[in-house]
Amino acid sequence: MANQRQNAAATERDRARNRRGGRGLLLAVAAAAFVFLGVVAVALTNAFVNYTSTDSFCGTTCHSMTWAAKTYRRSPHFDNRVGVRATCGDCHIPYDANHPTPMHYISLLLFKADRGAKDVWGELTKRIRTEEEWEKRRPQLAATVETFLKTHDSITCRGCHTLEAFAGPRNAMRQLVHRDVIQADTVDCLRCHAGVGHVDDGADQARGGWYTLRQAANGALAYARTCSMCHGAELHGAGAPALVGQPFWQAYGGQRVSTLWSAVHTQMPMTAPGSVSVRDSIDIMAFLLQQNGVAAGETPLDDSVDLTKVRPPH
Repeated sequence: MANQRQNAAATERDRARNRRGGRGLLLAVAAAAFVFLGVVAVALTNAFVNYTSTDSFCGTTCHSMTWAAKTYRRSPHFDNRVGVRATCGDCHIPYDANHPTPMHYISLLLFKADRGAKDVWGELTKRIRTEEEWEKRRPQLAATVETFLKTHDSITCRGCHTLEAFAGPRNAMRQLVHRDVIQADTVDCLRCHAGVGHVDDGADQARGGWYTLRQAANGALAYARTCSMCHGAELHGAGAPALVGQPFWQAYGGQRVSTLWSAVHTQMPMTAPGSVSVRDSIDIMAFLLQQNGVAAGETPLDDSVDLTKVRPPH
């Protein structure tokens, strides 16, 4: 009898061990499956986030985005001489242009979910049915983007651009243009670079009022003295970028006149940046606008304060 009881106890212990081993194996398999599914979920989520931030998705999925995509393809963010392209997600999604922390990534997902839901609702309700409606609402949409960038301290711009990097032995931009911005607590890139992401068609390109004929005539002389050696007498480039036609509008179309003026005044000529006087740089700018089809007006631009208030039409 004693042996039978001992054998029964041993059998029960073996069964208990087997049950514990089975539960352990089941837990290990479950944990491995959970980790695997988690990795798959993260990978799919990241792939979805990246795909829905591409130009092809943003520019074709929603019919109302096709017109915005056309203006984006004319901008220097899409086509430029350095070959670096900023995508829709780089400019419109926080942290998409840099390396987010885990909490930032969660914020990015929530932001995309919120914007995506609004876009889907807008498409379903056909809030923008035609290109004419899109053009009519464009100022409101631009104001929304501007508010977004101000709220986020121009984070998407700074995801690609480092202000402190605008320096060098032949580049006075940091000292003369971005000096106050670098020292400020907040950054408002659109204050000077409005319209840099989406360039207008140029239908109103002949509209006048941006400079006077006298300014353009004086600018032609100043250009011949200062700029023609590198950019060519006909502005088609002679070792430096062309300043007429598509290259000009890709670089300066849709931006404030101050952007063009500061490029001339602070960066040119390459052999002596910043040596062009305020007067000559304004006149050269007027000459460049004239050569690119922008009609003259009756009121001259006479200082940098005025320059920040207007934009060349394109």
